[in-house]
Amino acid sequence: MTTRKRRKNRRSEPEPPAESRAADAVTVAWMLTLTATLLAELVAAAGWMFLRIVGWEPEKAGPIAALPELLLVIAALTGAVCVLLVPVTYKVRQQPPPLPISVAAVVIGLAPWLVIAVLAFSN
Repeated sequence: MTTRKRRKNRRSEPEPPAESRAADAVTVAWMLTLTATLLAELVAAAGWMFLRIVGWEPEKAGPIAALPELLLVIAALTGAVCVLLVPVTYKVRQQPPPLPISVAAVVIGLAPWLVIAVLAFSN
């Protein structure tokens, strides 16, 4: 009885280069700030809509009325870190992140600053 050696299925595509631990850490930090910014923006928008639907005046709503503004400040801070991490991520990674994700990160990171500017000039 003869034994056959099984051939390993090899892909014709080359494997992407392995990233360093530092590159992985920067990428994870970048994605966490992106997620935190987006969630803070969404919850702030939901809070403003809730206050508007219920019809609460900011003076009468008490501390609950401050929640959307607080979340907007949190979104602005994490958004700034997110935007600052975009070029760092490109520098430390061997393979750059997908362009649509980078563009989305910059847009999401700058959005709370735009909202703050609009609110500041509308009053």
